[in-house]
Amino acid sequence: MMASVAVPPAMSAWTVRSNASRPRLSVVTVTYNDPAGLRQTLHSLQPLSEAWAAEVWEHLVIDAAPGISRPVLDALTDDWPLIHLERPPRGVADAFNQGLSAARGTYLWFLNGGDELRDLAVLVKLLTLLDCDLALDFVCAGAYLYRETQALYPIGPRRTLLGNLIGRSWMCQQAIVYRRDSLERVGAFSTEYRVTGDYDFHLRCLVAGLRGRFTSEPMVNYDMGGGSNDVAVAFAEFKQIQRAQRAALPMWVVGANELVRTVEYGRIRVLRILAATRLGRRLRPAWAKFRRAARPRRAQLTS
Repeated sequence: MMASVAVPPAMSAWTVRSNASRPRLSVVTVTYNDPAGLRQTLHSLQPLSEAWAAEVWEHLVIDAAPGISRPVLDALTDDWPLIHLERPPRGVADAFNQGLSAARGTYLWFLNGGDELRDLAVLVKLLTLLDCDLALDFVCAGAYLYRETQALYPIGPRRTLLGNLIGRSWMCQQAIVYRRDSLERVGAFSTEYRVTGDYDFHLRCLVAGLRGRFTSEPMVNYDMGGGSNDVAVAFAEFKQIQRAQRAALPMWVVGANELVRTVEYGRIRVLRILAATRLGRRLRPAWAKFRRAARPRRAQLTS
């Protein structure tokens, strides 16, 4: 699952705009009892470390099992801009909030342990868009799905923030770069939800009027082995979040959420049941190949 990334020519043009007192980018990695996943994430960021001066970015590792992670972190080069924050294991949302509080960068990117930077050129493109449009609050790219180190297929976000929130989440948080100052209008991640805190956060981004742009170009490799893939829990929390925000949403969105969430839950449950059968396991490679072939040939930015 290690990504091979070429350094884009445009990199030097972006890095010269850094400010030593405030890094351009804060990368936040949450990890807990997964040294192998953390090692994968660090390896994928190696091209970024080689291309950027340490003053340009910072890497905050929010670690709930520091004794296990320490040997992996000790292997980093001396110029890696590491900020290692130890914390009790109180869930991903709490760890995100600690990263959000400690980050100093102009832009903020959450890349959890086990997930990987796939294409540095796409990351630079997102940062350049944020640099060029000060009214832009975040940019979202696509992701390539992995399961147990096996590459599956790419997914991309829908064309608008609202479209990405109808019924369920349609975008991958690991593929989003935020303007950090904009998040003050949204507040902290809610610790009420076990696996869908990012959905609640993005729904509050919508209510707060944050503006985003979207591209289907895959920027990250997303490990599907996490807790957010517990379908029953995720969709129960989608329902809870949508109903909590009902008063802030147009009535047609409230109705669409109920319909799409119900249909999507049923569809995914059926697919999971089929995937667990002998026939499903035999058809899985063909399905992944079909999804890869169905990917749009050219990604376009939308807003």
